[in-house]
Amino acid sequence: MVEFKPMTATEYESWRRENIASYAEENVALGRWTEAEAMSRSEREFANLLPGGISTVDNYLCSIVDQSSSERVGVIWYALRHENGRGYVFVYAFEILEEYRRKGYGTQALLHLEDVVREMGLSLIALRVFGRNRAARDLYTKSGYEETDVLMSKKVS
Repeated sequence: MVEFKPMTATEYESWRRENIASYAEENVALGRWTEAEAMSRSEREFANLLPGGISTVDNYLCSIVDQSSSERVGVIWYALRHENGRGYVFVYAFEILEEYRRKGYGTQALLHLEDVVREMGLSLIALRVFGRNRAARDLYTKSGYEETDVLMSKKVS
């Protein structure tokens, strides 16, 4: 089983730097952003979403920890959001560290998130996943997530 533990300031800074870079790279690879603008756009988006950093209200930046070994196996960032008078949890980032993948931690973490959401008195979890991230899409589908809209593109030359 896994549990979520709030990131330490050190974990947050390391995670933030890595995720700003990987988000920029992914958007360049998808053709959404140019290399020249990618890092600044990624930094801006993170700053807008987390204006208080690790202490941003209604945002939960956590390490995913294996309860039996106390090993940090991944990270999750989810936030309480409201739309049309209804509260829900939005997952902004979810990652199982490379050496722990395909060992059931992703499924366990998503099940634990469901418990957390129920404890918050909510009944909906939403997230976005890059279309080319087949492993994540398969995990979410296996865990009962349904596609609610699909954005598609094609590069032409």
